[in-house]
Amino acid sequence: MYLVNNAEHILAIVKSLLIGETRAHISEIVGCAAADGISMADTHTALMSLQDAGQVVLYRNDNTRAITPIQHRTAIVINGYPRHLVYLA
Repeated sequence: MYLVNNAEHILAIVKSLLIGETRAHISEIVGCAAADGISMADTHTALMSLQDAGQVVLYRNDNTRAITPIQHRTAIVINGYPRHLVYLA
């Protein structure tokens, strides 16, 4: 399958991770994208574009004790608050 841009590719990754789930961790998306040669910065940019387009919702994990070091490092910070989770809009 040919994907036109990173945002479409990232959306396909999100959808694949959400089979049977309601949310995906950004760390999982970053890992899958890295395996496909997409940097964390480009993954973050794509996820923010998808949120701006109303296709996904980036959400903060309020259970801070459950956040792993990898999830902390891969979080997207928006307005000073980290976003760890992605839901389809």
